[in-house]
Amino acid sequence: MAKAGKLTETRIAKAELRPDQKQEILWDSEVRGFGVRILPRSKVFWFQYRPGGGRRSSRMVRIGAFPGVSLAAARRIAKRHAGAVADGKDPAAEVAKTKLRAGSSLKALLAEDGAYEESLKLRRIVNANKIMRRLNRGLAKLMGKDVAQITRQDFVAAITAIEAQGKAGAAAELRKHTRTFCEWAVHQGLAPANVNAAAPRSSPARPARRARSAMPRSSPCGLPAKGAESSATSCASCCSPAPAATRSPR
Repeated sequence: MAKAGKLTETRIAKAELRPDQKQEILWDSEVRGFGVRILPRSKVFWFQYRPGGGRRSSRMVRIGAFPGVSLAAARRIAKRHAGAVADGKDPAAEVAKTKLRAGSSLKALLAEDGAYEESLKLRRIVNANKIMRRLNRGLAKLMGKDVAQITRQDFVAAITAIEAQGKAGAAAELRKHTRTFCEWAVHQGLAPANVNAAAPRSSPARPARRARSAMPRSSPCGLPAKGAESSATSCASCCSPAPAATRSPR
C-alpha cells in the first residue's frame, strides 16, 4: 500500500493521472484501508481489508463515486466497515449478499449479464446462452416472483404447459435447467431448498408368479392332459386312462 496522507475534498478534486498511468489510489491516513481510486473518467471511494484477522488475501469493497458520495460520508462508511472487520465479519461478502437479495426476483437473476448467467460463464458452460433463453421463455409467467417464493407446483405448471404444446423435448430441457437453477439458488442463500429436485422413481411392481398348480398339465405328446381346461383337444391315444388288466384264462 502506498504512503497514506489525509484525504481532503480539494485533494481529491485536483487529483489527476499522469499520461503513463491507468489508475492511482490515494490512501487516507485517518482510516486505515480507506482510499479513493483515480481513474481516467471517475474517482471512486474504496475500503481495503484482510478478513479473518489478516490471515487471508486482501479484499476491497466499493463505497461510491466522488462527488456523488462526499468524502465525509465515505469515511463514515469506511469506519463502519473497519469495525465490522474487527468483529470478524467480511464486509465485501455482506455487501454482495445484500445486493443479491435485493435482486432476487426471478427476472433479476435471469436477466442478461445477471447473477445466474455470470455463474454459468464462470463455470465455462458452453451452452449458457441457450440455457438462459430456455429459462426465460419457459418461466416467463414467474418472472415477478422472488425465487424463494416459487413453489414446485409453479415449476410443474410451466413445464406441463410446454408439454401440452407437443414440445416434449423442450419440456425435458426446462425441467433439467430449472433443477440446476434451483440448486444454485440454494447455494447462494436465495432459497431454503431445491423445490424442483428430482423425485425418486418408484420401481414397478413385479407381477406375481402363478402357482405351478394353476399351470395346465401336459401329456407326453405335448397336448393338454385330460382334466385340463382344454380337455376337448386332449390326445385320446396317450392321455386316456389305461385299460384295466385282465386275467388270461388257464
